[in-house]
Amino acid sequence: CGLRSKATDPEALQAQLKASKVAERQLLEDVVEDSKRAETFGLLLDERDTIVSVYADVVADYIASMRALNSDYDATAEDFERLITDYRSARQSYQQDLISVIQRMKATTNEKEWKRLAKFQLQELNPRETTQSKGGA
Repeated sequence: CGLRSKATDPEALQAQLKASKVAERQLLEDVVEDSKRAETFGLLLDERDTIVSVYADVVADYIASMRALNSDYDATAEDFERLITDYRSARQSYQQDLISVIQRMKATTNEKEWKRLAKFQLQELNPRETTQSKGGA
């Protein structure tokens, strides 16, 4: 179901992601009855999607940089350490930003609404596959 399929074609994954996001918006409309809270949650979905997209670019850049360093005979251990340190910092920032958005999403919903929306997100929107499909890993 959703992005948990074994599709390896980045275009197929992106099509699945787009369809899942449309379904997520529909679920939001169905689950959250208060239109103001639903609108706020929709804005948080946009923020989450931006955070994930930016991080996907970070992963792609990291992979490309690691490949370039690996193929550079003159690359030093310090070059690798710097790249890895920078990537760890970006990953930690991504995680903190994502947790912040998730907490604000929870605050926008009641427990019953959150459980339905979170279940969908876990089943249909797999952030690891999303970021890796863009990064080619």
